[in-house]
Amino acid sequence: MGAISPELFDALMYVLKMHSYQGWFGIDINPVRMPVETAIKINIDAVQASIDRINELDHASIIYAANHPDKHVAGLTLTLSGQGHPSGKTAPAAPVK
Repeated sequence: MGAISPELFDALMYVLKMHSYQGWFGIDINPVRMPVETAIKINIDAVQASIDRINELDHASIIYAANHPDKHVAGLTLTLSGQGHPSGKTAPAAPVK
């Protein structure tokens, strides 16, 4: 999972999180040169690693920044690319009401 394009896999996982997906994940493997059990373990670990990366993101800040691109697009882009916000924080926080 995500071996060819891990950033796209993370994007898919983020979309699933945004929609509160709680279902099953299927894996499509073709373990040509490794035991099936090893291929399954690697895929399960990859899915869990992506979930962990997504859960570390500040979801509220990302949504706020996405809805206010004129103010926060650079910080959002840097946060989602893993480079971090220029201030050393995640995407700018949503205002407190």
